[in-house]
Amino acid sequence: MNDAGHLRARLLSALGLCALVTSFAPAGCAGSSSAEEQRQQLEPSCDRGTVQCFPPGQTHFNPGNVPNPAPPPEPTFDENGCQIVSEVRDGCCNAAQTAGFVDGQCCYGFCTGACCGRPMIVDGAPRLAGVERRSDWAAPHGDGAPELSSELRELVAASWLEDARLEHASIASFARFVLDLLALGAPAELVEAAQRALADEIRHAQGCFALASFYAGAPFGPGTLNLTGVSASASLADAAAAAVREGCIGETIAAFTARAQAAQAVAPRARDLLERIADDEASHAELAWRFVRWALAQGDEAVRRSVRKAFAESHSELQAPQPEEPNEALLNAHGRLSGRQQRELAHQALCEIVAPCAHALLG
Repeated sequence: MNDAGHLRARLLSALGLCALVTSFAPAGCAGSSSAEEQRQQLEPSCDRGTVQCFPPGQTHFNPGNVPNPAPPPEPTFDENGCQIVSEVRDGCCNAAQTAGFVDGQCCYGFCTGACCGRPMIVDGAPRLAGVERRSDWAAPHGDGAPELSSELRELVAASWLEDARLEHASIASFARFVLDLLALGAPAELVEAAQRALADEIRHAQGCFALASFYAGAPFGPGTLNLTGVSASASLADAAAAAVREGCIGETIAAFTARAQAAQAVAPRARDLLERIADDEASHAELAWRFVRWALAQGDEAVRRSVRKAFAESHSELQAPQPEEPNEALLNAHGRLSGRQQRELAHQALCEIVAPCAHALLG
């Protein structure tokens, strides 16, 4: 059984569903299609281009990590019910570069990156702290710069620094999840597991900041994190949908991706950290799936609809395979992935792990 099969079996076991579900796959998971080819044509020519598709009628302003953002203006839609490209931003506030109507959906091309760990989502957009020169968040990383060209070393350092910011944001995401669990009267074992996961994310952030500092040759840590608008979920349906997006999807992809990174890493520090992260993120994914199962058992049809919609939306972002990028082998040796590899691993995790488990959970 491959890594995807092992993680799928582990999640199904956590859900009490022992049979391996392998036959279900959402649209976009099997082979190439004309719709996929059209989506490929929308991908902008940049290092980390991606295409995201949504049902007509949705808006995508996303003010991002700014205090007290102004109310969004009135959206403008075209004849297909798609917001015009000049107004559209993705979850990381990147402006859309291209747009098209593909297979009944509004598709936009962005120059963006991928997420790691449990994202901290506020009003549809990830929240990240800034970066500062400080050593108290970086676990000891040893002396001596790695033997890389300055250009590649800067690239690896920047990549680890981005992971560090995402892991740091995951701490806040779990803090909010703990509030949701308490507000909803969840079982003590879920609350305890969430607290352990929060502590794991602190160690992940420290490890990533340490590696970023090692490659950069200077100590780095997080700046302030804007928590404007952060609160417990308003309902069980909202909490379950957030757990689907941030945990069942986000952390399942993170666990699968970290395992692949660790398998390719040659640098010992990077390999050891990624192996720990892969193990921890798999446990965090299990927690998210168990909570959603509990929410479905406690809730009404509105909870089921909210969960089903959150899973369905994840498959609007499936990507077709991309060409190999330069420096992939060197990046892999230091625990890093190219944009192409990130997208392909996310695609595989969605198709081979998330989709079958969601199908088994919802029936």
